[in-house]
Amino acid sequence: MTRSESLRVLTARARTFLSGYSSVLFTERPAVGALCFAATWAFPRAALGGMAAVAVSALLSHAFALPEGVRRAVFVNALLTGLTLGLFQLSSWLGLFALLLATLTATWITAALTPLLWRLGELPVLSLPFSLALWLWLPIQPAAVPAAGLLPLMVLPQPLADFLKSLGWIFLSPHPLAGALVLAALALASRWLAWLAVSGFAAGYAVLALWAPLAEVPPLGFNFILAAMTVGGIYAAPGLGGFLLALFAAALAVPIGLLLSFWLSPLGLYPFSAPFVAATLLLLSGGRLAGRGIYLSLAYPALPERHAEALRLEAVRLGPHGSVPLAVPFLGEWQVYQGFDGEHTHRGPWRHGLDFFIVEEGRSFGGEGRLLTDYHAFGLPVLAPAAGEVVAVRDGVADNPPGEVNARENWGNYVLIRAAGGVHVLLAHFRHGSIAATQGAWVKAGDVLGGCGNSGRSPQPHIHLHVQEGRALGSPTRPFHLVNLMQREPEGSLWWPARRPAQGERLGPAHTDSGLARALVLPAGRRLCFETRENGGPWRYWEAETVITLTGQTRLAAVGGASAAFVHTGSVLAFFDRDGPADPWLDLLLLAVGLTPLADARQWRDSPPARLFPVKPAMRAWLWLTRPLGAFLDSCYQRAWQEPQGVWRQSAVHLLTPAPGWRVRLETLALISPHGGLVHLAARGGADCPFDPAQGRGWQREMRLASVGQNADEGIPAWKVTVHNIDDIARLTDNRGEIS
Repeated sequence: MTRSESLRVLTARARTFLSGYSSVLFTERPAVGALCFAATWAFPRAALGGMAAVAVSALLSHAFALPEGVRRAVFVNALLTGLTLGLFQLSSWLGLFALLLATLTATWITAALTPLLWRLGELPVLSLPFSLALWLWLPIQPAAVPAAGLLPLMVLPQPLADFLKSLGWIFLSPHPLAGALVLAALALASRWLAWLAVSGFAAGYAVLALWAPLAEVPPLGFNFILAAMTVGGIYAAPGLGGFLLALFAAALAVPIGLLLSFWLSPLGLYPFSAPFVAATLLLLSGGRLAGRGIYLSLAYPALPERHAEALRLEAVRLGPHGSVPLAVPFLGEWQVYQGFDGEHTHRGPWRHGLDFFIVEEGRSFGGEGRLLTDYHAFGLPVLAPAAGEVVAVRDGVADNPPGEVNARENWGNYVLIRAAGGVHVLLAHFRHGSIAATQGAWVKAGDVLGGCGNSGRSPQPHIHLHVQEGRALGSPTRPFHLVNLMQREPEGSLWWPARRPAQGERLGPAHTDSGLARALVLPAGRRLCFETRENGGPWRYWEAETVITLTGQTRLAAVGGASAAFVHTGSVLAFFDRDGPADPWLDLLLLAVGLTPLADARQWRDSPPARLFPVKPAMRAWLWLTRPLGAFLDSCYQRAWQEPQGVWRQSAVHLLTPAPGWRVRLETLALISPHGGLVHLAARGGADCPFDPAQGRGWQREMRLASVGQNADEGIPAWKVTVHNIDDIARLTDNRGEIS
């Protein structure tokens, strides 16, 4: 092994080691871990004990071939075990033996409890094995916490000193300077977590002062901090609801800590982190607490900034949170006759409803409009907007003459479908005798239910659509939206992944382009090799592969460790959850094709996170200061088929607004071949921007596909992609006028 290879191996191991320390604060950033590691050296014996326990746990994890997710939990629990025993009793051989036994026990308990708690409700193991192992192996008469350390005593205001010491206790370093390092690590990882640490400590100590103002209890403050951060920051999205839940978690840790102290003190033991773990598991297992303003994610815990990003993308791409997604219930282009809170009948409990009809040349009918057959919508097929069971059907109500209504049979002929989640979808005013669905039948989205009619309270032929909670007709409605639709605008049709249309809007379903859908398939094991260059420099290689994680998530993972999750539904290719180290080429790919409709779409919009945007450190620092939960881009996409080159040309303009009146522009381009998929990607920015996103002005990055292949275990070799008209493609990337 050469010296450079040895250095790379040592660097990788050091990053892994520091990432383990940062895992205690729910992140894997080595810089955060370095601050935490430094904090442990306030008490050198504790630091040495933690390092010894980590080394033992690494050997055990390798020997027993533990899964990656379990290994991270083992690292955290072994580290805390080693820090504690090092602080208390590492000064003797007996203490070292106890450390080894406790580390072995913590590893075994972690490996056993992690899958068990996941099966019980996707619950995390947290630091429960650490407390259990210490209760088993800590001597009955533990030594007092050593007063000597590397750091001098400090005189601070009592509340501030208690807070910083509590932060230091997270890493068994109860000293204000160690706590200051942990606070800096928290701020570097997430300012929302740092805010929750302060708020959780204040809430817990306020409850403690009211509950037991004179009681002598062991240090509990770090439990309040960890409970608030875990519940309100890692498993709940940032917001008022999540913040209040964090304060409640911190307050709940108080009685649990007092009760455990009462039980354990006769045995000479401490609660350690059990109050935080108990409060967290109680709240996360209590019916998911998915109430108004509280969004929990047990399967995918993440930093608050990632939760905020996910909620923003969900709102843009999947529709408002809590809204029911439905497919467009017709073919062709229809117009919204009455929307939510409509002026005619969509009021009060029935405010969430949509009515559709067809308008041509400003009129919904031809001729004089005296006959139902004069109306453009009459008799046209009505489609199921969701899969489910048909629970109620009526087909015997006569159609009204134009201009008249049947107020006694308000819904006329209707079909009621019980869809996923127990909601009921109602389509009403069918043509008499046209309904093909029968009660008890199962339908899928897009199945023909019947024909548009004019039965019930309907003055002209139209489709009524709403979602209700109960089965009884007239039950209160709830919000819903339509997915994968085209909306007509003066400059052309605009594709929407999800939209709640307003009155007067003209829309229709988007139709999948099978060639485009096949070109962008990325099955598991697919390897993409690109040649990359910046500003006309030399070409270099960049590779990525499609992988499936243990949780079933499909990700595009670059060789350098950066990755992003994606879904390919047949109607859209969407990337999200960018993770890992800096990788400008993966970021370019995500900006160019991060949201790509696999339909006959020509224009659409997206709002990807601004951290994909290549900016200078000065602007990144500005965004860090002014956008604590992240900034987002305004991205406008256009796509057209280029016949001479035989590719789809997908261009986009991404606008970042760091401050009012300050806007930065980036252009991306993707060329998609029916045979090779993504064959060329480019990004350009600089000269026309008030702030250059990268070094220099007028910079450009390019990626061209070199080969596509499959994993060896799939038995499919890599093959070379040949682009015959490379000069024409180069001209496409240089055609600045078409990117607007």
